[in-house]
Parts: sequence; structure tokens; C-alpha cells
Amino acid sequence: MIRAALATILAVAAGITLILTVTIASPATSSSASPQTTTTIFLPLVFSAPSCSVPPTLSGPKNGSSLNTLVPLFQWTPVLDLNATGMVLEVATDPSFSDTSLVASISFGPSSAIWTNGGTRLPGNLNPSTVYYWRVFVICGNQQGPYSAIWSLTSGPPGGTLLPPPDLSLPLNGTVVPPNSVTLQWTTVSNVIDYLVVWYPANASTSFDFAYVSGPSITIGPLLANTSYAWYVQARNDYADGTAPAQAWQFNTSSALISSQSLKTHGEIDAIGSATMRHPSSMAGAR
Repeated sequence: MIRAALATILAVAAGITLILTVTIASPATSSSASPQTTTTIFLPLVFSAPSCSVPPTLSGPKNGSSLNTLVPLFQWTPVLDLNATGMVLEVATDPSFSDTSLVASISFGPSSAIWTNGGTRLPGNLNPSTVYYWRVFVICGNQQGPYSAIWSLTSGPPGGTLLPPPDLSLPLNGTVVPPNSVTLQWTTVSNVIDYLVVWYPANASTSFDFAYVSGPSITIGPLLANTSYAWYVQARNDYADGTAPAQAWQFNTSSALISSQSLKTHGEIDAIGSATMRHPSSMAGAR
């Protein structure tokens, strides 16, 4: 029985070998003491990369909902998997999530408020009166976990009120700033719920960072050194993100840090976002 059990373990295990020395007693014969033999067993220990096995659970908007907004709040049960290092929200116009139907792919890590709150809006408006499909999945290191269920929603009708863009104020267009942090500021807009702030390396085609914040400023960083960044702000109401400014402002980062402290982007919601097709300011829909 012992040999059979060891044979099974050896057949399925792989990894680092652990050497064990055990004493096995032979069956007793007559009244004499049982002879003992010492056997050395080479037992492999199994080591594998952390994996995510439980798919996230979606919570809202409810599957099949018809909405009155172009910027719905996508929500799911916060992930408690200690192996998880990231999460991705995907939104598409087809349940296949093909490259041509993918509208946005938003990624974020455990330090993001999105992770803790279990929800985010897209950085940009959906097309009016359009059916969209969405799902989320967790990442553990370089391994992708299983997909959540796929839910659908229909975006709000056309014709809603779009708020005007705020006036950008600081840093002044073309300013040079240290790369470890910069505070972006703009004027307030009446009847606003919050502001969508988008910033990205000026030569980037589809990748950008974004945040929804309640007030007229946000401190971001750390940033890439010796890099030109573009940024803009839109004012959100219940219906949609407001009109995008005619032109984004730019600032340039220097090569020197003010200090070694690493600053985290902060706001009401923060994330690293990646639009698969285009920047929010050029997304189709209520623009």
C-alpha cells in the first residue's frame, strides 16, 4: 500500500525534490522484535505560479438593462483573491468581444479605488441607443483567470444635455514639471456631478490614464521622465460626459525628481485605462 501511494505521488508531482528518510517496520513473525529497514524516498514537491480560479461576479447594471445614460457605472463584487495582481473590464458591441467590436479595455490593480469599490465608468460616452456587452476577469501575474458572465445593456437615447468643457488652468500649456508628480487644475462647471480627467504621452495612440474626480484638481504621478503629456477634462452629468475641449493642453516632464517618494494618482476613482480603438475625446457618440 505504501509503495502504491508513493507511485501515485511520483506520477503526478513535479518540481523541487525533497529527500525524506523514513523507517518502515516489517510484519511481525513469532515473538521476536520486528526487524526494521531504513528507506530513502525522493519526493518531489509541487510549486506552481499563483493562479486565479474564481471568476468575478457582476452586479450592475443588471443584465439586459435599458439605461438613460451614456456613461453607466459598471459594477461587480470586489475581488478578494490574494493571488490577483490585476483586473480587466471589457466592453464590446458583440458578445464575441472580437477586435472589431471591442470598445474599451480598462485595466487596474489592487491599489486602485476601482478595485476596492468594485466599479468604474468608461472614460468616454457610449453611442446612444446601442446594445453593449461587458465582462471582467482577474489576472494573477502572467496568468488570466476565468471570465465573468457576459451581461448586456442598452445605452441611453440621444438628445440629452451635454455640459460645456471646463477651462484648463494649471500647469500652463507647455510647462515643464518634475516627473514624480504634477497637479492638474481647471475651472468649475455648473450642474456637474464629477469630472473626467484624461492624460497620456502625447505620442500615444490608444493607451491613456484617466480618473473621475469630484473637484477641480487632481495630483497625478509618477510619470515618465523627459516626456510630453497631453491632458483634458470633461464635465459629467447624469446623462453623459460633457463636450471635450477643442484641444488638449500639454506639459513636459523633466529628467530630475524632486524626491524619491513615489506618488499615487488619487481621486474619487482612479485607474490605468486602455482604449483599444481611440482616445475618449474622439469616441463616437455624444461628442
